[in-house]
Amino acid sequence: MRYVLKKFYVYVWKDLDDGNIFYVGKGCGKRYKSLRNRNKYFMEYVSSHNVNSEIVAYFDTEDEAFEYEESLMKHYKDMGQCKCSLM
Repeated sequence: MRYVLKKFYVYVWKDLDDGNIFYVGKGCGKRYKSLRNRNKYFMEYVSSHNVNSEIVAYFDTEDEAFEYEESLMKHYKDMGQCKCSLM
């Protein structure tokens, strides 16, 4: 059986000490673990906390990934998390 991976995904960065999500993003390839081209709040957080990233959902199109990214970011912001994602 052949599996085809979907190209686009949504990922989160999590604080491993308290479990809070501090960033939600969308990407493809290895973006979910890259530290390149991040905002200053993200970089400051990563440099001072125990963190990890993980992919949470895959999508066929970038538009689908973007819509899910926005809704997930809003969900975490409503909970007082996701402080490093800029809307």
